[in-house]
Amino acid sequence: MMKISRKADYALRAVIFLSRQPFSQVYMISAISQATGVSRDFMAKILKDLSVRGLVKAQKGANGGYKLALSPRDISFKDVIEAIEGSIEINECVPNASLCTRVDSCEMYSVWNKAYQAISNVLEQTKLSDLAEVENAHLETFPVLESRIG
Repeated sequence: MMKISRKADYALRAVIFLSRQPFSQVYMISAISQATGVSRDFMAKILKDLSVRGLVKAQKGANGGYKLALSPRDISFKDVIEAIEGSIEINECVPNASLCTRVDSCEMYSVWNKAYQAISNVLEQTKLSDLAEVENAHLETFPVLESRIG
């Protein structure tokens, strides 16, 4: 079954939350966790992965926390998913046809390739900025003072 992992889903929720905040504002893990409904420990792992991939910045210290490393218009769903799961693949042969010895005679390859292109294009074209302005009762905006609590 092709499915986005729960971890990638939560990572998207975290960066969408951050994209709705003032760009320079830093949020503690507990605030992001509370806003997204994800456990603090799991959110910490997710934010570490996103930080390693350069999508969020970690700020250490008393005023520490996380914020987006890039503008919401520069981060796609595909960027976030691949930061958590690695490259998106429909089948072993797509997007790397050289891995399959049957690609030249395979009647399924064109279908897999079309599916990959369609999914990849939608995820690449969907930017955080596309969703940052959408009202969503599950992801509320936290006032600056509350961002330090937790």
